[in-house]
Amino acid sequence: MRYICLFLTACYCSTMLHGQRAADSLLMLVKSTNDDSMKVKWLNDAAWETMYSDQDLTLSRARQALAIASRTKNPYSLSDSYNTIGVFYYITSAFDSSIIYCEKSLAIRLKLNDKRGLVSSYNNLGGAKKELGDYKAETECYFKALKYAEEIKDSAYQSAIINNIADAFLRQKQYKQSETYNLKSLAIRVARHDIKGQISCYINLGTTLYWQKEYKRSEEYFREAEKLLGINADSYLIAKFHANYAALLKDTGREREALKHIKLSIEENDRIGNRNSNLVNYINIASISEALGQHKEAQQEYMQALSIARETGSLQWQRQSYLGIATTSYALGQYKQAYENHLEYTTLKDSLQNQETEELITETEAKYKVEKKENEIQLLKQKEQIRMLEMKEQELRLGRRNVWLLISGIVIILLILTGYFYISRQRIKAEAMRRAAALEAEEKERMRIARDIHDDLGSGLSKIKFMAELVASQKDVGPETSRQIQSVTETATQLVDNMRDLIWVLNPENTTLDTLVSRIREYSTEYLSDFPLELETRIPEHLPVLNLTKEAYRNIFFIVKESLQNIVKHARATRVDLSVKADEHGLEIIITDNGIGMDLQSLTAKGNGLRNIQTRATAVGGRSDIQAKPGKGVRSVFAFPGYSICRT
Repeated sequence: MRYICLFLTACYCSTMLHGQRAADSLLMLVKSTNDDSMKVKWLNDAAWETMYSDQDLTLSRARQALAIASRTKNPYSLSDSYNTIGVFYYITSAFDSSIIYCEKSLAIRLKLNDKRGLVSSYNNLGGAKKELGDYKAETECYFKALKYAEEIKDSAYQSAIINNIADAFLRQKQYKQSETYNLKSLAIRVARHDIKGQISCYINLGTTLYWQKEYKRSEEYFREAEKLLGINADSYLIAKFHANYAALLKDTGREREALKHIKLSIEENDRIGNRNSNLVNYINIASISEALGQHKEAQQEYMQALSIARETGSLQWQRQSYLGIATTSYALGQYKQAYENHLEYTTLKDSLQNQETEELITETEAKYKVEKKENEIQLLKQKEQIRMLEMKEQELRLGRRNVWLLISGIVIILLILTGYFYISRQRIKAEAMRRAAALEAEEKERMRIARDIHDDLGSGLSKIKFMAELVASQKDVGPETSRQIQSVTETATQLVDNMRDLIWVLNPENTTLDTLVSRIREYSTEYLSDFPLELETRIPEHLPVLNLTKEAYRNIFFIVKESLQNIVKHARATRVDLSVKADEHGLEIIITDNGIGMDLQSLTAKGNGLRNIQTRATAVGGRSDIQAKPGKGVRSVFAFPGYSICRT
C-alpha cells in the first residue's frame, strides 16, 4: 500500500513524444504568414510538439508566441500563450510558476466567456494545485471545469475531468466518492467507445478498491484493464497498469509476479521518458528484491533510483535510496559502501529534520506575532471607537449640509441642462422646417418650369411638326425636300416624347417603382406597335412599394427606351422579350431580341450608343451586361441595387 501511494504522488501526466518534423513544419508555416494570430497558434502548437523532448526549445517557442500575442493584444492568442507556458511549467515541476500562468490564462478566458478555454484552464490549474498538496483547491477547480464541459456538451472533456475528480477524492482518502466518479467516467467512455479512457478508469477503480482492501474486486478491475491493453493503449497507460497492479500483487503475497509487472512498467516509462514514475518503480522493485533476498539486484535498483532522484532534486527520494543502498551493501558484505551510504542517509535525514524543525519554529513565531499584533489592534480599535463616537455628531451635521448642497447643485444643473436641450431642440426643429420649406419651394419652382416648357416648347414643337407635315403633303415637293421634311417631323416628334418623359419624371408622385414599370410597359407597347415586331412582356403583378430617386427613374427609363430604339433601328428582329424582376433588394430588367446580333467590340469602337447605356447604368449604381453575337440576337441585362436607386 505504501508503494502505490508513492507512485501516485510522483506520477505526472505524460503524453507520447512528438517528432521534430511536425514542429519544423509548423515553424515553416509561421515564416510563411503575416497573420499574427496564426503565428501565435502555430508557435504554441510547435511548443506542444517538443514539450517532452526539448524543454529549452519548448519554452523559447512559447515565449515567442506570448511576445506576439502581447504586442497584438489579441485576448484569445494571449490566453492560449499563457496556457501553454503554464502547462510547460507543470511538466517541468515548477508548479508555482505553472499556477501563475494558468491563472493569467483563466482571467482572460473568464472575461471572454470562452467556455472551452475555461475547461482547459481550470483543469490545468487543478493539476498544479494537486502537486502543491492543495487538494481542496484542486477539487474545486475540477468541478468548475466540469460545469463548463457540461455546458458545451463535450463528453470527452467531461469523462477526463470526472476522472480527475475521482483521483482527487482518492488523494483525500474519500474512497467511496472516488469509486462513484470513476464509474461515472467509465460509463461515458463506454458510450463513446473510448478504449484508452476505459483502460484508465479500470486502473483507477482497481487502485481505489485496493486502498479499501477489497482485493478481489480490485483484481477484477485490473483484469478488465488488461483485456483492453492490447486493443488501443499507449505506453503511459501500460506503465501505469503494471505499476498499480504490482502493488496489489505484492500485498497479496505474489512478490515475484509483482516484480515482473514493475519491470514491464519501467520498460514502458523508458520508452516515453517518464523518469519520475520510474523513480518510484525502482524503489518498489528494489524493496521487493530485497525482501526476496536478491540483494545484488536490489542494490542496483536503489542506485538507479538515486540517479533519478539526484536529477530531479528530490531529497526525500535520495534519502530513501541511500538507506536502501546501505542495507543491501551491508547484506552483501560491502561494509565501507554501506557505511558511506548510511552516512549520506543520516546527513539528509538530519537536514530534512532540521528543515522541518525550522519550519515549525518559524510557524510558531509567526503565530505568536500574529496573536500579539491582534491584541494591539484590538486596543487601537477601542481607542478608535471612542474617537469616532466623539466625531460622529459633527460628521452627521456636516453630512446633512453637504447633502443639501449636493441636491441644490443637482437641481441647478438639471435646470440648465433642461433649458439647453429645449433651446437646442427648438433650433433643430426650426432648421428642419426651414429645409422642408426650401425643398417645397424648390419643387414648386421645378414644376412651374416644367409646365412652362410643356406649354411653350411643346406647342412650338407641335407647330413645327404640323407645318412640316403640311409642306410634305404638297404635290410639288421634291424627293430630297420630302426626305428632309420627314426628318424634321421625326425629330420634332421625338423631342415632344422626350419632353413628356422628362416632365413625367420631374413629378415626385411619379417616381415610384410601380409607375416606372407601368411607364416602361406603356412606352414599349406603344412604341413597338408601329413596327412589325411581336412584344412579349413578363412583369410581376405585385411590385414592392419603393420610392425611386428622380435620377434613377430617368436613367432607367432612358436605358430601356434607347435599348428598344436600337432594336428597331439595327436588329432586324421579329420578336422582343421584356422581363422585369423587382423586390426590396433591387430591380432587374432583361431585354432580348431575335435579330441579327452584333459585334460588340467593333460597335463600341464606332458609336456612343452602348457607352451611353453603360454610363446611365453606372450613374445610378447599377450595371449593364450586354451579350451579343452576329446572327444570334442580343440579350441585355440591367441590374440596379435597391440601396442606390431608392430615396429615403
